[in-house]
Amino acid sequence: MKKITGYLLIALFVIALLSPTLTVFAADPIAKSVTLKSNGDVVIRANDDIADLTDGDKVWSAEGKNNFNIDGIVLFQNTKTATAEYYPLCELIIDLGTEKAVDTVNITFYHYYSAIIDTPKDGKITISYSIDGVGFSEIETYTMERKASASTSGIFDENIPLGERVNARYIMVSMQYGDYPQTKPVNEWFGFTELSAGTALQYGEEESIDISEEPPKVFGDLYITQINESVVSASGTIFTRGGVFADEDGVINNAAANLAFMQGFIAEPTETDGVFKVTEKLNNVPNETVVTIPEGGFVYAASGDSNTESLWYEISAANVTATNNITVGTTLTLEGVDLNAKKLSEEPGLYIDETEPVSEVSEPVSEVSEPVSEVSDESDTSIEESDTSAEESIPAAESSVADDSSDVEKTEKNNTWVIILIVIGGLAVIGVAAYLINKSRKK
Repeated sequence: MKKITGYLLIALFVIALLSPTLTVFAADPIAKSVTLKSNGDVVIRANDDIADLTDGDKVWSAEGKNNFNIDGIVLFQNTKTATAEYYPLCELIIDLGTEKAVDTVNITFYHYYSAIIDTPKDGKITISYSIDGVGFSEIETYTMERKASASTSGIFDENIPLGERVNARYIMVSMQYGDYPQTKPVNEWFGFTELSAGTALQYGEEESIDISEEPPKVFGDLYITQINESVVSASGTIFTRGGVFADEDGVINNAAANLAFMQGFIAEPTETDGVFKVTEKLNNVPNETVVTIPEGGFVYAASGDSNTESLWYEISAANVTATNNITVGTTLTLEGVDLNAKKLSEEPGLYIDETEPVSEVSEPVSEVSEPVSEVSDESDTSIEESDTSAEESIPAAESSVADDSSDVEKTEKNNTWVIILIVIGGLAVIGVAAYLINKSRKK
């Protein structure tokens, strides 16, 4: 029976590999390291490893447990706990390793009130950010709704929305020890199992751009809502070299940028200022695919809105359709975007230039008609012949259309064969499995 189960699992695995669709999720936001900024009032418990706070393990095994010695719990001690009305500040700095987009901070607390391991004073947590780790700018003071009590212990997992998105390498979380009326004037311990920062999308939360009461104003044939930010619902995103999601060589971090959920293209600069040419189309890009922004160029990503009640629903759908209709070689004019400064004006947009191939096709027709008109003075018959010649020139255009349609038909046929082969492969695997099952029953 174990062999049969194994065969069936193999069959399912093979069918999964044959499937033409692949869903890719954004990578979990795990910080590089955490350090304690302390003036001596706060120290880490002896033998605790602060590296446990960035290992991706929130130690859910500690939920509801009155045991602060479980591996992965890191405690920070207030050394002034006997001093009444003195509330030391515990400041922890999260190093993300590189500059990244951040709009959400996650703190996983371990609390055990009876052991003087409490939550912050008044539930307040202040979030600040920095590029260099020296100068920090305050973003938000968040208030926890949950509080530790004598009847609770275990894990409080807090996702803290910042209310805005910032580019930062360092995130500092600050909180005060509060009153502890039972045995000591002030709380003695804070406990944590994990700290990280990233975007709401990375934490599995729905993310979309703000929706006002008025219909949104968009500019251009393709609208732009953000630059060097992770793709979200209804967004039109420009990615540049050296931004938050792309290195100096232009290689994009697909998972962080959320390219798995977009339609777009790569565009390179032309000899004309502000005019760019599409070099490659992009469609729901897997994480392992290398996407490189050309020097002086950009990547454009369009995303729809799944919320049918959103004012952006129809507008974003039209934007995605327009993006899909863009072909390689199309030239576009970029307005309201400073690629070097990586900033948007109040009216950013992409405008599709007139395509030249249409005029190039029409010119040969006029060249053929001119010699015919020269003969037309001789007789009415020649005029009729010229009309016939003109009529005969029309099928040439029709044939080119026919060629294009035949290419589409070929593509559709190829796709059909791929699907047929996938089905046949799946049936074959299932047939083998059924044969093996039948054989084992006979034995």
